[in-house]
Amino acid sequence: MSTHVSSSPLLSCASAVVPSALGRRRRVLDEVNGSRGKSGGWPDCFEYGHDGDYLTVTMRKGYGKKEFRRFDAWALAFLNEFEKKTASRAKGIKFHILGASPESRYNLEAFVRRVSYLQLCNHDRAFSIQGTGGSILLYDSQTLFERPPDEVVRNDVTPRSDDDKPGRIEKDFQTFLFGKNLDRPERTNERLAVLGMDFFQLGKRNLGILREFPTGAFRGKVAGAYRVLPTEFVDIVTLNKHRELSVIELKINDSQLEVISQILDYALFFACYIDQLYPTVRSQLAVDPKPGPFVCYVVNNHFHERFDEVLRHYRTPPDIKFHLKKVVLGYTQMFQSRSANGI
Repeated sequence: MSTHVSSSPLLSCASAVVPSALGRRRRVLDEVNGSRGKSGGWPDCFEYGHDGDYLTVTMRKGYGKKEFRRFDAWALAFLNEFEKKTASRAKGIKFHILGASPESRYNLEAFVRRVSYLQLCNHDRAFSIQGTGGSILLYDSQTLFERPPDEVVRNDVTPRSDDDKPGRIEKDFQTFLFGKNLDRPERTNERLAVLGMDFFQLGKRNLGILREFPTGAFRGKVAGAYRVLPTEFVDIVTLNKHRELSVIELKINDSQLEVISQILDYALFFACYIDQLYPTVRSQLAVDPKPGPFVCYVVNNHFHERFDEVLRHYRTPPDIKFHLKKVVLGYTQMFQSRSANGI
């Protein structure tokens, strides 16, 4: 006698759900990887995937400052996109680096510090980096911020040429805020009032303002052969109305998502080497900054559409030495018309 066994409704439901979940994952990966390098799409230097409950982002070409600076910001954008469209949660991100360039070592070090910071900020996620030579260890809080005594920074600020490229509009705005043609006693940070409440009604208090402040760290002495971190130039270093040390990055008509990584690089630089930097800051500004955390501002007239959702992963824990702030220039709000009944 043959016996017909009907399928269990529970098993049928489960078998239907699993392919659906896998299908959503495959669809997101296809969408993201299919738009790589296209206008409005994802950076072409990376390949996006998943390994079990972890997402993977693999750097396949470039290996320069641009690619490393994009690495963490776009990986977190991918995490947000993946979780939103699959309705599932990733345990973390695995970064893979498949090659190298002459400048990889310095930019890799900056990247490792950023990912170490992300691990400190996101205890519910796990981040890892796999390089060409094997796994790269992340820093814990102590080793990230308490750097070895042989790491040194520049102790002077040398003005750079006014012909810097690209982005003339940014340089012109920076020149205005700095007050290029003013004598030193007249050069204050009063013009920074355009950046919002932290600089509102400063009056003519001589709080000082520095332009093109150099970053970069070296082992033993300041020379290219001893470089640890790449050298960049912070647009403005000054004090806000609370007399807090203020590090400002200006972006005009440039909404690249990786500005998040750039301002974090500056924040970590000042946090790691603040004791070495304070004498230079004090002498140049002629005012002592207020003790305690400093503030890093990223200023733009338009931010990338993914900026806010990515920025939440970079929120500073209470014990971190700095705060990150976003300033939107030209914010516009419509005046609402009254209705017919006057309300």
